[in-house]
Amino acid sequence: MEPKKQMRLTLVATALVFAFALTLFDATTARAETVVQFSIDALLDARPVSTLTNGAIVTWSPTQGVDGNGAADGYITKAVLTKLGQVGNALPDDGVFPAANGIPEIDLHFSNNNPATSFQAHNAHRAVAATIDFAVPQATYSKIFLVLTSAEGADKLTVTLTYVDATTTMTAPFTLADYDTPIAPNTAEVSYFSLISMHKWSATNQLGDNAGHQITGVILTPTPTKPLKGITIAKPADGQYLVFWGATGIATSPVDAGVSPGGLDSGTGDGASDSSMGATNDDAGSGMAGGSPGSGAASSGGAAGSGVGGNGSGAASSGASSGSTMSGSTASSSGAGSSGTGTTRYGGGSSGGGCSLSGSSRTDVPLWGSLFALCTVIARRRGRSGG
Repeated sequence: MEPKKQMRLTLVATALVFAFALTLFDATTARAETVVQFSIDALLDARPVSTLTNGAIVTWSPTQGVDGNGAADGYITKAVLTKLGQVGNALPDDGVFPAANGIPEIDLHFSNNNPATSFQAHNAHRAVAATIDFAVPQATYSKIFLVLTSAEGADKLTVTLTYVDATTTMTAPFTLADYDTPIAPNTAEVSYFSLISMHKWSATNQLGDNAGHQITGVILTPTPTKPLKGITIAKPADGQYLVFWGATGIATSPVDAGVSPGGLDSGTGDGASDSSMGATNDDAGSGMAGGSPGSGAASSGGAAGSGVGGNGSGAASSGASSGSTMSGSTASSSGAGSSGTGTTRYGGGSSGGGCSLSGSSRTDVPLWGSLFALCTVIARRRGRSGG
């Protein structure tokens, strides 16, 4: 080959390699943050949402509602609203609130597809001081989102974040406004958002009061350099009725999802060894995949799909601590913005909740393959030319 032609070929190939490297860099940086839906299955003990299950309305459970110390009112899903012929706002049928206004996707534990007896939230009653603690998949997090409602007045809460090195950070007591009032002003340590605002429904699913009853979010900022392992919410016996709906985090490091779904004392072991491939997707898009809805081996729960294959065929692993482990639930992926993020759920038992990850589809393997193939072509051409 003539020297000028060889030089042109080399320059073109170098430019292509550089372009691929930039693409790889962009894909990698787009995956720097991962949305994690935390498992609170061990805490779930209340059913404050009426659902439409197998075509029939299953009313929220008495003493497990959202106010009146659990006995007065509850919420309903959109399908129930339609079935009743009512007009207004209601909860999403699958418990999923899409990402919006800087808030990531948040997956709560109620769904029309869950069993009629499944629990949906955790309630802390008025006259009882409560400590709500749960383990989280170990990782560094930029933000933590706690989803709660306070009824019978504003509640004063304190949150303690526990890190892998056994250190803790504690917020100053902050105000969680009554769910029928405007959210509290932000403080230096926490900020707030309203996940949804709607009416409330009686024990016979009659729409009541006004449309200003909220599910509130509290945003915390952990120490960015320390892997987090657990969260504790402290509620005083102050006469307010608290509903804890769920929690979500934005991880900034690889996520150790082998955490037990129990509280902080439940340990964080990796559980059993890897098992079969979780490969069922039930939503649009492509991303990481988990077990099929409600699937699971025997009574201990199914394999928890924590794979990272962009085609939804990632390897699954089964949790093994605390008996109930991470039982299979819906695996899904849905596009979210230019980074092509997808959502994956795994674990969660009958509630359909559980720890889940949301991140971009993995494209680094195909890109590296393309780079390798391109470099091979360059080397062979140079070899044939004697250069």
